[in-house]
Amino acid sequence: MEHLPTIYAAAVLLPLASFAIILLFARQLGHFASWVATSAILGAGVLSFLALGLWLNHHFPAPVH
Repeated sequence: MEHLPTIYAAAVLLPLASFAIILLFARQLGHFASWVATSAILGAGVLSFLALGLWLNHHFPAPVH
């Protein structure tokens, strides 16, 4: 539970970091830049779902009768 802020920060900063990498090294990356961007978005999605799973593990809603 104490790792949630770190996971959230990584999920937000990962696409931002890929943007900066692509912006700085666009000519050297070429077509590989799309892989960098897609991987960052996919990684951010995975981290978001991981954080959701951790949060639900501790705050799962009570069943309604």
